[in-house]
Amino acid sequence: MAKLASEPITKDDLDAYLASVSDFQFEMVVHGELARLGFDCRHGGTYSDPITSKHREFDIRAIGRIGAHRLYLAAECKNLRANFPLLVSRLPRTKHEAYLDVVCPHDQSTAPPPTLVTYTTTPPAGSRRVVGADSLYRVGDPTGKSLTQVGREIKKEGDLVAGDSEIYDRWSQALGSSRDLFVEASEWASDQRDGIALVLPLVVVPDGRLWAADYNALGELISSPTQAESISHFVGAPIKLDFFHGRRPEISHLEFITLSGLEPWIKRIAGLLA
Repeated sequence: MAKLASEPITKDDLDAYLASVSDFQFEMVVHGELARLGFDCRHGGTYSDPITSKHREFDIRAIGRIGAHRLYLAAECKNLRANFPLLVSRLPRTKHEAYLDVVCPHDQSTAPPPTLVTYTTTPPAGSRRVVGADSLYRVGDPTGKSLTQVGREIKKEGDLVAGDSEIYDRWSQALGSSRDLFVEASEWASDQRDGIALVLPLVVVPDGRLWAADYNALGELISSPTQAESISHFVGAPIKLDFFHGRRPEISHLEFITLSGLEPWIKRIAGLLA
């Protein structure tokens, strides 16, 4: 924490904080947008971190219905400041990164899959791997590989500074919160004859605070940074749940999305599931 001034904080100071940098206020805006888009939302709550076994708070958990399917979102919110935006460096997605694990009914192996579910093999019941051209994550598309926030120091030289601690805390919480949603998705799927469930972690930031820099497979910068509404970031994180038969599911990607980018991103997923 930065060294604090000795003067007491006033009502005007608190008003200024709530108007400009309050993560809670931004959470409520995101909550309202997801509700407007038809999601059932839970705001605030605790979960047990599977790595540290400590109790942590989640921002938003949202469940959407897309036909016979379900979309579970573990959403964390970060009210990034304009003077410290997020820059995501991306590379072309490789074959080994182009997958999405979904939750499905145990007897769905013989049921006709929706367009999104293009399988190369018959995976274990309860968890299936999506690959192919109709997948959410395709070979060759840009995928995030490095995250950093960029700002400028308050001094005469105004040197550029970078760091990832603020955003790392948010995306790690989104991954941790996703574990409970996999449990909920499996409970839903156990009572279904068709349909699949997607569990996706995401971090929502204000408009204009998300940037992408693209590199080729050789690591050469091929374009100047541009603003983005949504960016998929590869994580390849296994979900440690024993009740899935055979292979346990993994979270292949985490999404970084601006407030305005939520609606088109959700419509894209709905189009794949239609």
